[in-house]
Amino acid sequence: MLGAPLPGIRALSGMSGNGDSDFIRGVGACRESPSRRNRLRTYSVTTTSGSMVMQQVSSLRIRLEYRLAAQLLHARWMTRSPGKHRLTMRLFQRCAEAGHTAALSFYGHMLFHRGNSPQDKAKGARYVFQAAYAGDVHAQYQAGRIYEFGCAQYARREEKAVTWYARAAEAGHGLAAERMAEAYRYAHLGLPVDSRRSSQWAALAERAQRSESGEPIASLTH
Repeated sequence: MLGAPLPGIRALSGMSGNGDSDFIRGVGACRESPSRRNRLRTYSVTTTSGSMVMQQVSSLRIRLEYRLAAQLLHARWMTRSPGKHRLTMRLFQRCAEAGHTAALSFYGHMLFHRGNSPQDKAKGARYVFQAAYAGDVHAQYQAGRIYEFGCAQYARREEKAVTWYARAAEAGHGLAAERMAEAYRYAHLGLPVDSRRSSQWAALAERAQRSESGEPIASLTH
């Protein structure tokens, strides 16, 4: 026995003979009608276009919310307001959950270092690595620190710390370049003492710092 028919099947089986015939003829007519096929194609294109528009609107909303959160974070008014802080963090959270790379980097860093529970810290670490893999230079530096010191979710792995520090330094992160210079100077992170490489990373760190201060990059090549 197959058991009781599904509700939809029961509704069809309860139709009269003429009703069944009309239903079957109607299905056949729809299948064979060129105008029906054209309408279906038009509906499919319209649906796809509508979906793309909705995605663009959602992406724009997330970017605007991130910009608002960043402005609230740096605003000088109501600096000690709990309400302002909650709103700011809620906006960063929404943007991070939507996959906004910069929000993943910042909010992940905040959760990892200031989270109230192990679950918060674990989520923060995941967010940091998501942003790091997406190319966020600040998250790459934080990923290096996570692997250098280790945490509950990620064991201490010096070779991975070096990988992330080097990636961030090459992308222009000054602190990451400083850490690489220090590691080659004092044989940290499993690296050998190498004064030449230490000097190269130190020069890269200096260029990054001058770039952040607004000095033209072209002047650093002389």
